[in-house]
Amino acid sequence: MKLRKLLASTFALSLVAAVAACSGGGAVAGKPAGGAAKSDTLAIDMGFSGTTIQRNFNPFSPTATQGTMGFQYESLFSFNILKGGEFVPWLATKYDLTDGGKKLTIHLDPRANWSDGSKLTSEDVAFTLDFARKHDLGRFEYESVSTPDPQTVVITFAKPAYTLVSSVGATRPVPKKIWADQDPAKWTNPDPVGSGPYKLTGFAAQQLTFTARDNYWKQKVPVRTLKMPVVSGGTGTLPKLLSGEIAWSGGAVPNVKKTYVDVNPKFHHAWYPTYGALFVYFNLTRKPFDNVHVRKAISLALDRQEIADIGNPGMFHPINATGLDQESMKDWIAPEYANLVQPKADLAAAMAELEKAGFKKEGDKVVGPDGEPFAFDIVEVSDFGDAVQRDKIIAQQLGKLGITVNVRPIPMAQHNAAKEKADFDVITGGAVYGGQTPYSFYYDILQSKNAGKWANFGHYKVKATDDLLAEVAGTADPAEVKSLINRLQKIMVDEVPMAPLINIGASAEYSTRDWEGWPDASNPYAIPAPWAGPPDMIQVVLGLRPAGTK
Repeated sequence: MKLRKLLASTFALSLVAAVAACSGGGAVAGKPAGGAAKSDTLAIDMGFSGTTIQRNFNPFSPTATQGTMGFQYESLFSFNILKGGEFVPWLATKYDLTDGGKKLTIHLDPRANWSDGSKLTSEDVAFTLDFARKHDLGRFEYESVSTPDPQTVVITFAKPAYTLVSSVGATRPVPKKIWADQDPAKWTNPDPVGSGPYKLTGFAAQQLTFTARDNYWKQKVPVRTLKMPVVSGGTGTLPKLLSGEIAWSGGAVPNVKKTYVDVNPKFHHAWYPTYGALFVYFNLTRKPFDNVHVRKAISLALDRQEIADIGNPGMFHPINATGLDQESMKDWIAPEYANLVQPKADLAAAMAELEKAGFKKEGDKVVGPDGEPFAFDIVEVSDFGDAVQRDKIIAQQLGKLGITVNVRPIPMAQHNAAKEKADFDVITGGAVYGGQTPYSFYYDILQSKNAGKWANFGHYKVKATDDLLAEVAGTADPAEVKSLINRLQKIMVDEVPMAPLINIGASAEYSTRDWEGWPDASNPYAIPAPWAGPPDMIQVVLGLRPAGTK
């Protein structure tokens, strides 16, 4: 799935966030997976883009080197989306939201410190917030921030901030003494001082080396050394996993059960838990996609199980019509929609919907009210080979109904421009879950302000829906939140502004030969991919133990 790089830098924000110890993995770089030797080293495929690593450990940079977030700079707190938005304390032990949701008080862990041994205090957190706002890097708006004592931060807002808590939690403090005179647009922070469990001890164009801090504030770090080599995507990941050159990867390995897990099921494991949903987005500003019956017809004509099994059978599944995953988010799905999952195509129902829109069948083709055959393009990023292949399958499926679909790969820059300007017929894309409720997910895909941007790629603009989202943002009553979220689900089902397809999984492969304690379906304590961001990636490493120990 192609949200991998985006998630590495913004996962906590949009989910916000985030967010299991039964099986595990790890092997020494360069040592065969079948070797008996144990090690204090874990080799990781971090998913570096390109062939060389850039020395950029600036946590404010969109191109920060993998490992900057998490291993170096930690978040205040998070919410585990694999456990229904369960609170995950980290640098902050708890928070209080008072004054009608306008005052957020954050309580820092008094043990927290920087890698140089100095204390991490509320002054550092307040500095980070103001520094980000000063340089137009802030993730949320606030009126003021104060520090009544070294472990307490108070943020005040102009309006109720119930839906901003996750974004606040995603804040990754930096030490004021180091950053006060820096320009985040220029400085690469080559020798980072962070609160995370590791220090940078080796940098080369082809590999990073992180060494565990002896003075890490939270606990003893079980894995002494992290090796992060450059691993070419696609065919490069699997051979290195099989040889043991790497033991933890976040790459989507094709047919991973057959090519990796089944090769050595005792030690080889793969888990791709849901962190978002993949959609077919209709351009709602363009005919005939402004017609709900056309949108319903296209959705009904799709074989989601076939789409889920493309390239990686058994790792993904069709998703609920509300856009919420029926496995990880079942507690949020309204009872009347609990079973609204369509694995297979229903061509008869699809044609019935098209007829309501004035279309008819002539021979093996669908013809529109204008007498012309129904045909459209799906535009896709040309570099995303797996997505192009998926779109071609969608085109074949719609061809069975009588719709002609052309898949048109274009460069990413053009694809982004097409989304922003609504210059397309249909695209596919994803949105991520996060936070304590599905609010941020629905805000991303339905809020008018997001049209053509984050995840409202179809340019859905309905004031009544914007007002409904504002209602969710303004209440802390759990029952009211649930009721309002149900109304958002009804919009998804009745209007089909975009067609939910399958879940997006956080691809992760790991070996339990040397390390155990990895998250899995029976203990989903964190998103298992090494690119997941803080605190998930740190939780995983801190949760490991040498194989054969308790």
